[in-house]
Amino acid sequence: MKDNELRILARRVAIEKHGTFPDSFSSKKWSLRFVKRHGDVITRKCSQILDAKRYEMSTEERLRDYHANLQDAMQGLLLGQVLEL
Repeated sequence: MKDNELRILARRVAIEKHGTFPDSFSSKKWSLRFVKRHGDVITRKCSQILDAKRYEMSTEERLRDYHANLQDAMQGLLLGQVLEL
């Protein structure tokens, strides 16, 4: 979760629980201080770049195997059963 997403979520929770809050609530540094206060439960780390991993794993061989397995799994199913998947 990005810092701004954490701030937005915190503001929404605070408003639901306590009513209205000033716009200054959950400033830019708030999320950093929050993570520091709760370091035993929350950690900050760079998110993994999934697109690169997906690209790396999407070889022609793997895609062919996937579709072959899918075709085997769907064999014998009625059209209505396939559409429900």
